[in-house]
Amino acid sequence: MLANFARGEVVVVALGTAIVSYLSVYLRADTVTLVSNLFTECTSQDADGLCSRDDRSGNIWSLFVTSMIRVVLTSVACGLAVPAGMFMPSMGAGASIGRAIGMIVQTLYENHPQWRLFGACKPDVPCITPGVYALVGAASMLASTTRMTVTVVVIMFELTGALIYVLPIMLAVTVSKWVADGFGKAGYFEGIIRFNGYPFLGMEQEYVLQGTGDETMVKASEMRVVLAQGETLGRLHDLLQHESFSGFPIVKSTRTMALVGYISRSDLGMVVGRALSSSMHTSDSPCCFTKPSTIEVTHEQMVDFRPWVDLTPMTIHYSMDINAVAEIFRQLGVRYVLVTHHGILLGIITKKDILRAVNMQSRNNFGKPTLMNVLACGSGRSWVP
Repeated sequence: MLANFARGEVVVVALGTAIVSYLSVYLRADTVTLVSNLFTECTSQDADGLCSRDDRSGNIWSLFVTSMIRVVLTSVACGLAVPAGMFMPSMGAGASIGRAIGMIVQTLYENHPQWRLFGACKPDVPCITPGVYALVGAASMLASTTRMTVTVVVIMFELTGALIYVLPIMLAVTVSKWVADGFGKAGYFEGIIRFNGYPFLGMEQEYVLQGTGDETMVKASEMRVVLAQGETLGRLHDLLQHESFSGFPIVKSTRTMALVGYISRSDLGMVVGRALSSSMHTSDSPCCFTKPSTIEVTHEQMVDFRPWVDLTPMTIHYSMDINAVAEIFRQLGVRYVLVTHHGILLGIITKKDILRAVNMQSRNNFGKPTLMNVLACGSGRSWVP
């Protein structure tokens, strides 16, 4: 329902974010400034009282609260109808937690330097640097959110320029990704794709399905096809006006359903619009999608669609295993495959049909659908590629 009031939703969330953020000095600053302050070690120029020894406990609690509020606000903002980044907010939340933990460890070291935990620390030399904890926390949060590992380490190395921090960052990134994978393999970007119902098959994820192509396809009787010979500009224009399919199979006749080729909606609409705007054609002008078997003399000049017809579309046999079909989509990156038998069109399979089969199998395996599966199937069944 909120999607119908995108501008109002953005205004309300922005106003609420401004009110909540004003209550905390760490939320009040922009994310870049906050992350920079958290990464910086304490100097004579204190940033927002972060290095105050008198109120260290208050700063620790403020940083923990800041991180939790930032996670909530970021989760809400990522669903708005405006471009929103994930890198800096994730780093801000992780850096806040890391800095707070670093300050706790620093306090323990100052009060109990004789503990075995601090046996490697040298006297009269700073041993605990909360800024490094903030750096490791930012890397951990970013890795767990995006499920990226090497990229996060490279980003952090570019920020610090010090090789000494690469090893702890690598360990933290690896552990955080392992922990995050325990809650789900999909990261933020994959979650957004599934949330919006986009037809996407991940290369890393394995799909184990049951059935054959004819059990998953949309049957030819439910499709709209274009005749290779006998169509007119007016009929094609009406087809584009009343149907929302992204492409149309071309057959010799509706009786035999012998497959000839495939034409996309964009190409069909372009040629139809160009022909109707020309004085050489009318709505009764015949259309040609293949080479005519006989040359007929008509009063209307024929519209040639042959340059835009795919005469060799991807086709599969109706008995092909659905797992092999899924691999075709994953490895070749096609948007659709036509199901045939001895050149006769039987149906079509798109990425949405494969994802629908994956979601249906997930329901059967776990007993009830998950939220992401329901949202991914929410757009309804459609064979539009």
